[in-house]
Amino acid sequence: RQIVEKVKTYIKSHSTGKLSIDDLTKVAYLSPYYLSRMFKEETGFSPIQYLINTKITAAKTLLGDPELTISQIAGELGYESIHYFSRLFTAVEGISPSIYRAKLLKGK
Repeated sequence: RQIVEKVKTYIKSHSTGKLSIDDLTKVAYLSPYYLSRMFKEETGFSPIQYLINTKITAAKTLLGDPELTISQIAGELGYESIHYFSRLFTAVEGISPSIYRAKLLKGK
């Protein structure tokens, strides 16, 4: 569906800032309930889950840069709290950002 693709594109291009379901409903011109239902039906994820996964994918790339602190990476992705970012990263990836970085940099 075009609406879901439009929202996915918006999420990808705005993933470094703060986004809410209200922001996404304005892009799609749909109610939060209908957008969430349609999005999940199409992608298997809620819009917020998709946003989190997009941010974590970006974080994994940024963690490869040893010049950036984890706090800077969290801030760049729109998270005010490094603890919240670390908790989300761990929930999605199964390991903390610092362990992920150590493994990533060890492989280089």
